[in-house]
This record gives sequence, C-alpha cells and structure tokens, in this order.
Amino acid sequence: MSEEDFAVGESGVALTTPMRASNIKKGGYVMLKGHPCRVTTVEHIKNGKHGKAKNAVQGVDIFSGKKHDGLFPVKQDVEVPAQSSSEYTLSCISDDGEFVSMISDGGELRSDLRVPDNELGEQLAVAFSEVDVEVTLIVLSSMGSEQITALKREAY
Repeated sequence: MSEEDFAVGESGVALTTPMRASNIKKGGYVMLKGHPCRVTTVEHIKNGKHGKAKNAVQGVDIFSGKKHDGLFPVKQDVEVPAQSSSEYTLSCISDDGEFVSMISDGGELRSDLRVPDNELGEQLAVAFSEVDVEVTLIVLSSMGSEQITALKREAY
C-alpha cells in the first residue's frame, strides 16, 4: 500500500490512514478483515528461521461487537479507520420504535439512525419516556457508517 493509496468517502475525506503494524497498541483501532475494530490484544511473534516478525492482532468490531483477528508483518502498513463522534439532542422515537429523530447543535433534524438493538436501545427508550430530562445521543461515524454508541441524561 503506497502512502497515496487511501479509501476515500463521498466527501473526499480518507476513510482510513496507514500505520506501521509495529505501532498497533491495545485500545487502538485497526481494520481487521475489512471491519473497523478496537484492538483487544496484540501479540508480537518473533521471527523464525525463515520468517519475519509479525503481530497477531485481535479486535472487536466497533459497530457489531463481533471479534476479528489478523496477522501482520511488523514492517507492513495497516489501515486505521478514521472515526469521529457527534452529539445530538433526542427529539423523538418513531411509533414502531426502530428510528430516532435527533437535532444537531446547528438545528438540523435527522431521522435516519436506528435505535440500537441492545441494552443501550432499552436505556434510550426509558430515557425518552422520562419527564423533564434532555437526552443527548453520541453518534460514532467510521467507514461511512454511523451508530448511536452512548447517551447522556440532563435534567432541565
């Protein structure tokens, strides 16, 4: 992979950046089998008689929670997913309970994200039903995907 060979999103921003495999650390992020993952373990495998030193990396997909692993020569470049998080104020939850409407700090309304299908989704539904509470949603964006990853409650 050359320094100029990046996956680019619709806005022209690189979806990934290169990093030396020897710099992968636990708690960092790396692409494993095409999935943006948070690194859970890194094991350095020393070079053998005919091989080169490698890093065995295990991680958890930041969107699905599935485990992935990879094996990289330490001198090889690996892809690191670009990611960002944004905060939105919860406006409402659709009647079927599948989608949220939320408002950005700039006042733009969005209704395109699904309610998470896990404990966070249950917490979101409970928080929405509470009176005199403003719910802030934290949305993680990476590799052209977005997902609600956390929420904050603030009393009026």
